[in-house]
Amino acid sequence: MHPELPALLTSVLVWESAALGGLPTGPPAIAYAIRIGGPATVTAIACWEIHRLRTRYGVTLRG
Repeated sequence: MHPELPALLTSVLVWESAALGGLPTGPPAIAYAIRIGGPATVTAIACWEIHRLRTRYGVTLRG
């Protein structure tokens, strides 16, 4: 298995889950913040993990 696969797969699945799920209950502004904030945070952490793999270990998607 490629070392970057877990980070990429997690990002795709969390956005898919957010797209298919309904809005949480509560005021609309908070509901949208929760709906977008969770997947955005997971994606930011995944990007950081991929960056770290590239800079520290030389792992790229092609090699």
